[in-house]
Amino acid sequence: MPPISQPTPSAADVAAAQAGDRPALERVVRAIQDRIYHLALRTLVDPQEALDATQEILIIVITKLSTTPATAPSPPGPTASPSTRCTTPGGVRRP
Repeated sequence: MPPISQPTPSAADVAAAQAGDRPALERVVRAIQDRIYHLALRTLVDPQEALDATQEILIIVITKLSTTPATAPSPPGPTASPSTRCTTPGGVRRP
C-alpha cells in the first residue's frame, strides 16, 4: 500500500454512508484504509498478516458504521480494532 495520504473522512461523508450512500462509503473506506494498514503493519510486522487484519477491521467498520452517532468525527474501529485484531495466530500481540 502507498504511504498514508488520504484525509480524514468528512462528517458529511460519514453521515451519507450511514444513510446508505455507496460512493460516500467508498470515500470513507479509502480515507481510513491506509492508516489502518500501517498501524496493523507496525503491530504485526508481516505485510500479509497486516493486509488480512486490515480487511477484517474494514469489515467491522463498514458493518458498525450505521450504529455510530452522526456527530462522530470518523467511523468506529480504526483506533480500537487494530489493537484487538492485530495478533499472531496464537493470540500473542506483536510489539
